[in-house]
Formats: sequence, structure tokens, C-alpha cells
Amino acid sequence: LKWGASCAKMATLLVTTRPELSKSTRRKEKLPTIREDECEDLELEACKVQEKLSQTFGDLSGEPSQALAKDIVTFLQGAKQMERTQALQFLAPKLSQLAQSDSGAQIARCAIDVATSRDRAIVLSAFKGSVRELCKSESGHEILVLLIDCIPVFSLNFMLCEIIGHCEDLALHRYGSNVIESILLHFHPMQLPEFSMKLLEASRRLARSPWGSRVLQTLSEYSGTSCRELLIRQLTPEAAQLAMHRTASQVIRKLLELGDETGQQLLAAAVLEAVRSNSVQVVNIACSRCGSVVLQQISSLRCNEVQELQSRLIEASPVLEKSRYGRRLVR
Repeated sequence: LKWGASCAKMATLLVTTRPELSKSTRRKEKLPTIREDECEDLELEACKVQEKLSQTFGDLSGEPSQALAKDIVTFLQGAKQMERTQALQFLAPKLSQLAQSDSGAQIARCAIDVATSRDRAIVLSAFKGSVRELCKSESGHEILVLLIDCIPVFSLNFMLCEIIGHCEDLALHRYGSNVIESILLHFHPMQLPEFSMKLLEASRRLARSPWGSRVLQTLSEYSGTSCRELLIRQLTPEAAQLAMHRTASQVIRKLLELGDETGQQLLAAAVLEAVRSNSVQVVNIACSRCGSVVLQQISSLRCNEVQELQSRLIEASPVLEKSRYGRRLVR
């Protein structure tokens, strides 16, 4: 009987006693969970913010007034995280249009400034598909330059994709050239081989444009030795003519300044070859405002071509003495 009572007691304990849980299991049981009603509350709050923004600021079609732009900027700067995210989602479909007006650009700038890494995708989505149009806008191109300055460049590959087929056109544009320069300054060389090649192919035309010339100077300075060498080879067939051109001569001077000994010799040889073939007279180069500066720069190099050029200049010294710019080369 005693043995039977002990077995019954042990069976009762086995049934009623809860097995001891491991520490990790107990920790998991204590973790809070997001209930469905909490998710619904967040969605409801987000909808209220969106509705409030729509009622306060309207649909923002057309150019906003300065007062409205100031109100939106003030709201964005003072909003909490969730309100700011909702506000950016509300503004995103209109940002590319807003960026093309003076007052709207204030809103776009503020949206970029206040956006955190969590909001970055929202802001970038606003400009996808509009890059080429914004490049030709006075205020729009400034917004693109700001994006390039503020956002990690590997998130901006969509810009290259949208303008890769229009590099030459944009590099010749007053505002588009600023965007091209900013890309060359900030993007990683790994992102730019095809982009740089498009600019190199159009280099002779770009060199003769005030905006294209700036782009080529930036390309020669920031795109590495191999790209600079390719640019020199692209320009050497017309180096003597370009040396006398108001804007193209600036590209030649930049290449002479930054190029290695081989590149400098190629340019000097190209000028000398043009003189030898009588396609241009050394006097014409020396007596031009821009050409005289280029020849002065070439004269400081150490290569065989320089000696022959200097001897030709000495022969022409009677003519050069009469020229305002030619005198620089005979003194």
C-alpha cells in the first residue's frame, strides 16, 4: 500500500510540475510583440498626417508662393521622424516639378537636407526619370548638384543611366555642364568609364565651347592618367588650331600642366607638325593672344621639338617684335 501511494504521488508531481525552461527560451517568451491593433494605429496615424498635409498645403500643382514654400520648409525642419517621413512621401511625387521653380527649389533643398538615411529612398525616387530635364533648368540643375554633394554616389547610378546618351548635349549646355562637372568631381572612377568615353569622343567640339571647355579641364584633372592620355591623343590632330582658340587653348594649357612627359611631348610634336606642313604658320600662333601663351608653356618643356620651335620663332622675331603678343616670345 505504501509503495502504491508513493507511485501515485510521483505521477501527480510529473503531471503538475512544469519542466524548467532554458534561459534563451525564457528570454524569447518575454520579448514584446507588435500586435495587429498597434500596426493599425500606426497606419491610421500616418493617414492622418497625410490628410493634414494635403489640407494645409494643397496639391502643390504649379509654382508655390514664397509664403507657402516657407511654411513647408518650417514644417519639415520642425517635424518629428514619423511626420517628416510622411511629409517626404507626400512631397516626393511633386519634388522634380518643384525643383524647377525658385520657390519650389527651396522645398526640394530642405527635403534633401532633412532626409535621414531611412528617408533616402523616398527622396531619390522623386528625381528618377527627370534628370535630363532638371539638367537644363536653372534651379533644377542646382538641386542635382546638391544631391551629388549630399548623397553617397553609388546610390546615384540612375543619373548616369538617364544622361549617358546625352553627354555631349549637356556638356555644351550652360546648366547641364555644371552637373557633368559635379559628376566628374564626386563619382568614383569605377562608375565613369563609359561616361568619360562619351566626353572624349566629343572632345574637339567640346573644347571650342566655354562650357564644354570647363568640362574637359575637369575631366583631365580628376579622371586619372589614362583618361588624360586619351584626351591628349584626341586633341593632337588639331592641337595647333586649338592653341589659338579662346576656350580650347585653356584645355591645351591644362593638359600641358598636368600631363606627363609623354603627353607634353605629343602636344609639342603636334604643334610642330602643323607648322612643318604649313597648315598653320608659327607667326600666326605666336601673334595670337591664346597661342602665344601656349607657346610660352611649350618653350619651358624639355624635348627635341622645343628646340626646333624656338629656332623658328627666332627666325620670325622681326615680325614678332611688332606684335603685342609676339613680343612675349622673343624677350
